[in-house]
Amino acid sequence: SLTPFVYRDHGSLVNLSRFSTLGSLMGNLSGNQFFVEGKLARLMYMSLYRMHQMAIHGRIKTAGLWLSEKLVRVMRPKMKLH
Repeated sequence: SLTPFVYRDHGSLVNLSRFSTLGSLMGNLSGNQFFVEGKLARLMYMSLYRMHQMAIHGRIKTAGLWLSEKLVRVMRPKMKLH
């Protein structure tokens, strides 16, 4: 039999742009809520995003998606010219 699902809020992370990420985390890390921003929040956001991709697509497809994102970033111009 299946065990019932219980939602546990662990905080939230918000990606505002490529350079700005904010987060409010709570729970096991500090016993109460704390605020993160900048590069640490961006790293946490990206790792959470990859974890969700792995849960949905699996490790191999997530690795392929990550590699394709890196290749597209190299090939795409930084500015749109039209």
